[in-house]
Amino acid sequence: MGKISRTFEFVVIETETKTGTAVTEGQVVVFDTDGVAPASAGASGKFGVALETVSPGAGEQEEILVALKGAVRVPKESGALNFMQFVVAGASGAVKARTSETMEKVVGYVIDPDGAAADETEVEIMLV
Repeated sequence: MGKISRTFEFVVIETETKTGTAVTEGQVVVFDTDGVAPASAGASGKFGVALETVSPGAGEQEEILVALKGAVRVPKESGALNFMQFVVAGASGAVKARTSETMEKVVGYVIDPDGAAADETEVEIMLV
């Protein structure tokens, strides 16, 4: 019998950034009334991950591709993360370990079987 390894459904949309807000590929973004912006620590709501880098000018918005569902690599704050551990938004679109945050703040969970060591700068997660 065969094994399925990392076959996931992806949902990607094209949306716009918040006015004048630059977004870097891989950053966790949060949806707001007028577009997406890099998530900050403590953010809650619907999250996605930027699939490209865009830099709209002052007073402008720019179209951007955002993953809403699937496995993605994202920047992480310092500290180790374990396999299947929930992660929440940290600073500047990165993720960090969930401690006592409520579920509306959860971005996803770690799917790398080896987790991520404290000195690693990225981690593979499944968006929820």
